[in-house]
Amino acid sequence: MKHHRKYQADPLAAFRLISKLQPFTDEQMAEVALPARMAFEQIKTGIGSEGAFNELCYACNATMVRSEKIDDLCVQTCQIAQEALLRCRERYTRTGRWGFDGPALGEILPMLDLHEQIISLSNPLEMNAAFQEQAKRLQTFREAA
Repeated sequence: MKHHRKYQADPLAAFRLISKLQPFTDEQMAEVALPARMAFEQIKTGIGSEGAFNELCYACNATMVRSEKIDDLCVQTCQIAQEALLRCRERYTRTGRWGFDGPALGEILPMLDLHEQIISLSNPLEMNAAFQEQAKRLQTFREAA
């Protein structure tokens, strides 16, 4: 009697795994890093949106997750940026417009630079794990609130 598989084995699975362990290509780096940089510019110029704000938060939180395995100074850079993002959110709540206060402009840029540096030193598997971990932490935070 012949048994049939419910699924077909992926003959390219090993190659897919290897590609996830390789450093990001320039195109992949741009794809991952550019949205956060664009979101920063949108909010800075006054045309930001909730989506742009969320993009910055995702980048900051994923960078924080990766930074925890690297150095306390990197973590501190992310924490300062998180505080700046909270002030940005408060400003939106108060005025109905997205924007940064003066100090936030200088506090978020180092996090964006760190975000791009971490992407360049990471591979897709590590960054995907960081984005998943930050989403898990956000869900836990929302459930506790």
